[in-house]
Amino acid sequence: MEDQILKLKKELKNLVSWGNVLRETCISEKDYMEEQKIDKKINGIRAKLFQLTGDYKYATVEAVVKHYRRPYWDYREYGAISLTELYKRKQAKIELIKRRHKQRGITHLTVDMKNIHTFHVEKEVIEAYLMNRRNKKMPLNRRKRQFNMLMHEMWTYAFYFDCSDRFEEVRELVRKVFGSNKKAEDAKLNEIRKVIKLTKMLREML
Repeated sequence: MEDQILKLKKELKNLVSWGNVLRETCISEKDYMEEQKIDKKINGIRAKLFQLTGDYKYATVEAVVKHYRRPYWDYREYGAISLTELYKRKQAKIELIKRRHKQRGITHLTVDMKNIHTFHVEKEVIEAYLMNRRNKKMPLNRRKRQFNMLMHEMWTYAFYFDCSDRFEEVRELVRKVFGSNKKAEDAKLNEIRKVIKLTKMLREML
């Protein structure tokens, strides 16, 4: 099996290199069709490697999102840390960005869980901020934190369904759980059980 894995890794490396060349030089319909063909081969080999090795660096974006319950960009930035620790770091990043914007007089930018991956804050700065909070003993409401984490996870799955032109499936599940006149994004803390149910259903269908 080791020989098969090494062979697939070598083939994947060559295909990725060739695909990059095609993307840079693609000028005709024939080149475009070749690029699509290469992409399909790459996805096929990555799937085989994921199956053989269990290494999530070969998994599709959807598989990573489903397994780690977070957007792919969060996985890329923070790794496979627990959801609680991920939430703490994202909240810290939001506060640090807002503080930076206030100092610079920036008032027109909204910063939230959905767009903070577009801003950069050094990891050391985030860790120092969290350590300072711990030292000051400023605990977050656990139930509220869980609710916010679930809402973000729910939004993550909806985002990937939308990217795959499957958003009507999301609407159908929302109607089943919340009723026909309710938007899931307007859920309140006392509806956390419904949010848990919907999030689980979306994760299983992704």
